[in-house]
Amino acid sequence: MKANMLFIIILCLFCFYPAAGDKICAKSELAEKYRYEATPIGEDGQKETIDLEIIRNGLILRYGMKTVSPAGLEEIEIEMDPAGRIVSASRRFSSDQKGTTASEKIWREREKAYLKKGMEPEATVRSFDLPPEKSFAVDGSLLILLRGFPFGSDGAWPIYMVDFSGLSVTATLRQTGFETVTVPAGTFDCYKMELKVEIPIFRPRIIYWVTQKKPHFLVKSIGRRGPFTSSYETSLLSMNGNISAIHKQPVKALMMRKPQNNTYWRVQS
Repeated sequence: MKANMLFIIILCLFCFYPAAGDKICAKSELAEKYRYEATPIGEDGQKETIDLEIIRNGLILRYGMKTVSPAGLEEIEIEMDPAGRIVSASRRFSSDQKGTTASEKIWREREKAYLKKGMEPEATVRSFDLPPEKSFAVDGSLLILLRGFPFGSDGAWPIYMVDFSGLSVTATLRQTGFETVTVPAGTFDCYKMELKVEIPIFRPRIIYWVTQKKPHFLVKSIGRRGPFTSSYETSLLSMNGNISAIHKQPVKALMMRKPQNNTYWRVQS
């Protein structure tokens, strides 16, 4: 179970948007809103919709995500500094079928990260030593961190990732090319990025396509969410906010509704 939970870490590394009328974050400056659809590859499965929102409020970036899957509703909120470094992150998962709720929180203090699972008085806290030579990421934050990648170079970024289940992995991010990608939201010139996760035997990888134009948002991703999971293809359906005007292709208006999905390497995937 823990191994599978860890791999729900990433896709998409932006902020998800809630249902109409619900706001994940308070009023802010520079809001970006995206909607994605994730589909299992090579098998029949229910499509998942992911709504994401990123806002800048002063020196803090806030990432909000809501995902609805057959298993229940997942909500993730992350606070980062402008460089994409984690300040704190929280996750809440509610299962309609089982009638249960789980909550976790991750925060950073200097060169340590802490994970709190559960609610008082049963809550437990675990600490992680952060490798100084690796960038630190948690569920969803990778896509913000990725915006600072030295695009157009042969560089590789070592990353240390902690997931809300309490597991940690190391990974390497690099650019592998340039491609023009067409998705329901339009056609975009993209950097093609590859994330390799250092897990013995499996060594799963995820491919991301992010726009060459700033703010380098996610257009598409393909990859497994864990060693024993299906591969998913995630595509941008629509976007709204301060990013729409800078792209040449018209995009669909963002229609707010409940998202779907429990993702792993979120960049969503």
